[in-house]
Amino acid sequence: MTPEEFKALRTTMGLSQSQAAEALGVSRGSVENYERGKRREDERAVEIPKTVELAAIVRLLGLNQKDVRFLVEMHTTRGLPTQAEAERVREIERKISIALMKKPA
Repeated sequence: MTPEEFKALRTTMGLSQSQAAEALGVSRGSVENYERGKRREDERAVEIPKTVELAAIVRLLGLNQKDVRFLVEMHTTRGLPTQAEAERVREIERKISIALMKKPA
């Protein structure tokens, strides 16, 4: 994810840098550095960690930690899902579809 893409995600969600930092579990300075692509102090390049990148995408899609854990569990199990599990997957897919329809192209 590029610094520009990271900033676009944050602004699409309508979050300030402070709000994004809180939601992602990082400092506001880290969010600023990710968006600049380098550290303010010494101008060294900053790479956005994959965990932060994935957390930002999950947040954009309107998913919560329970949804993500469930999807990972469903993806890693070998058996067929129960009817209740299949319905939950469809419910999560609907949430993602609705979130994507709300986002500008």
